[in-house]
Amino acid sequence: MTPQQETKISDYAIQEALKATYRDFNGLASALNRIKNANKATKIIDGGVAPFTTTPINILKRGVEYSPVGVAKGVYEVLHDIKNGAKTPAEAIDQKKFLENKGK
Repeated sequence: MTPQQETKISDYAIQEALKATYRDFNGLASALNRIKNANKATKIIDGGVAPFTTTPINILKRGVEYSPVGVAKGVYEVLHDIKNGAKTPAEAIDQKKFLENKGK
């Protein structure tokens, strides 16, 4: 196994572990945490209202991904790439799987 393959496999495993524990990167959660940590008042207010931000947002995100809406979005993206000639059917499906596994 080459070092590049080993790195790619390791990165994939880390992303899957984060995804499985709802700890993967989320832009909305990051923005909320920046606002929450702006000063003492926002820390106190938000700490009482929403002490955890990343996990609930990621649970909602997973719910949408696995819902009929997420499936329809994925099918649309694959068909769109194939119709426009951007990718062959095999490439579009493989790319979609790769993006889902990377956590987008």
